[in-house]
Formats: sequence, C-alpha cells, structure tokens
Amino acid sequence: MKKFTSVMVTLICFSFVSFAGNKDTLKLSDVYLNGSMITEQTFTYDSLSKKELVEKFENWAGQHFRNYDHIRTSKTESQITLNYITSSCLISNDWYVSLTINFYDNKMVVKAYDDGNTYVPSKRIGNTYIPPIESRSYHLDTYFKDGLIIYNPEEGFFNAKEKKARCIKLLVNSVKTFVNTINN
Repeated sequence: MKKFTSVMVTLICFSFVSFAGNKDTLKLSDVYLNGSMITEQTFTYDSLSKKELVEKFENWAGQHFRNYDHIRTSKTESQITLNYITSSCLISNDWYVSLTINFYDNKMVVKAYDDGNTYVPSKRIGNTYIPPIESRSYHLDTYFKDGLIIYNPEEGFFNAKEKKARCIKLLVNSVKTFVNTINN
C-alpha cells in the first residue's frame, strides 16, 4: 500500500509540474495599444491632398461596406469615423470595431478601437433559460484577470481560457489585417 501511495503521489506531482510547464500568457498590452485602441496605422503618400485622400478612402469604404452610409457615424473635412461589425468566436459571433480615420496632406492615420460585443438574444437549452446579452456589455479586456490570461496552449473542450486567448488573438489580427487593406 505504501508503494502504491508513493507512486500515486509521484504521478500527481509529475502531472502538476508538466501541466504548469505548458502555460502560456496573453497580456492585455498585447491587445490594446492605449485605452481600448487595438491598432494605429499611418499611411503616407507622395502627392495626395487631404481632399483626394478622403475621396479615395470613401471609394474604398464603398467597396468594402455594402451599407457604408449607415456605418459611418461622422464625417468632417479631415476625419471620418465608422462602426462596423466583425466576426469573433467569443461571447457572441460578432464584435463591434470603431475606426477613426484622420486625413492630412500626403498622410492618413487610421485607429481601430474595441467597441464591444453585439447583442445576443435569449435562448433555451433544454430546460435552462439563458438571458440575452446586451450589446457592448463585454469588451476584450473583460476576459483578462489582472491584465493577463494564463492558459494551457493545447486546445481542448474544457480549456476555456485557451479558447478565449485564441479568439482574442484572431480578432485582433483580423482587425489589424483589415486596417492594412485600407492602404492597398
């Protein structure tokens, strides 16, 4: 019996040591640059005026957003802001992103902000009622504890922290990639 107990204690300690060695960390500073800003890109051009850049951006936006007039929240002579929805695998399938584009002669500065989750209607799973989730009630920083998500990097059904970290990374990378398409 003593031998069995010592073998079990050894196995348990080994499993804790090996599990602890497989940890990875996602920091909030890897997601946000400043406040809720996900990315900031500056695009420079040789000889384009502010007015020409606004026109080029609006042409680009008209091609990428079927309902551009509805997602544009404001427009001035030197700035356009818009809110669009992108896919996510977090709380809901969709996530709001706010873009602010500032125009200068020969330069355009694009900032993308986390604007929270979209509305998720209530549902029933068996006899369990799941209440609705209001839009913009969760932001990416909601999933971080003390500015970190410490997770086991192996995918698994019960590995919720890994799924959150992977989804946040995918969302941030898709926003950064999308912002870079503005330059093309």
